[in-house]
Amino acid sequence: MKELVEVFDSESLKEKQNKNNEGYQVVIFKYSPVCPVSYFVEKSFNEWFNNLPDDTKLIAVKINVIDSRPLSREISEEFNIRHESPQAIWLNESGKVKWQASHSRIREKDLTGQLN
Repeated sequence: MKELVEVFDSESLKEKQNKNNEGYQVVIFKYSPVCPVSYFVEKSFNEWFNNLPDDTKLIAVKINVIDSRPLSREISEEFNIRHESPQAIWLNESGKVKWQASHSRIREKDLTGQLN
């Protein structure tokens, strides 16, 4: 049930967001492949996600902010959230922002807390 995907365009992101209608939450994880902070936060995020039970109704969408700069900007505008990297934006089942954090504030305990 859980799914981790990398998207590069708004169409692919919208497709994943449509799973909200099936009771899935979506967490958008934006990262930079050239930033050391991003590297370590992404590694921690991946480990957290991979350790979730398989039946977790969560889709993690990863966005490389360098390769997909227009998509990253579009997300910031759509949700009225300042762009940062690394950044996690958690959408509830109705597609509204439930929580967001960046840099060292993206912690396992906070991510896990959003599952409830």
